[in-house]
Amino acid sequence: MLLCLAMFVSLGAARGQQSPGEQGGGGGEQTPGAAAGQKSAAREPRRGEGIVADNLDRVAATAEQILEVVNRDAGLMVELKRAIAQDAGESGQILEESDLSESAVTERLREDLRTRVLATRLLQRYGYLLPKVNPDSELAAEHNLRMRARSNLNGPRSHPIRIMPRRKR
Repeated sequence: MLLCLAMFVSLGAARGQQSPGEQGGGGGEQTPGAAAGQKSAAREPRRGEGIVADNLDRVAATAEQILEVVNRDAGLMVELKRAIAQDAGESGQILEESDLSESAVTERLREDLRTRVLATRLLQRYGYLLPKVNPDSELAAEHNLRMRARSNLNGPRSHPIRIMPRRKR
């Protein structure tokens, strides 16, 4: 009896020193449901954040919407090519000059979601593809009130500023 008690205590001490991943295998004292519950509870916040990040990595404008903007502004097209080259480099890819031609970028936008996501984020950073406030909404009315209040803080000028012509010497 004493021997069984000593073995039980030493087994408990040995299990306490194992990492949580190692405790699931062997022994059989823990039910599979309890072990799975502990593992999923430990992973749940990380998994939830991963799902949200994965879903947000699928939010993009259409290729046509992106192309409409970048075709109007050559600087944006160059910035998009730079972003594509940087993303490819981070993925371990070496690009050829032809991979960054306008036709190749257009094709890539039409076929590759990741490129559309990258382009959408880039354009939003520069103020494109952002939602506009409905002018008839309460939000627009609040915005107008704030703008009027801000202009009143600067105060109306009591006298106009005159610019004097330069004197000839």
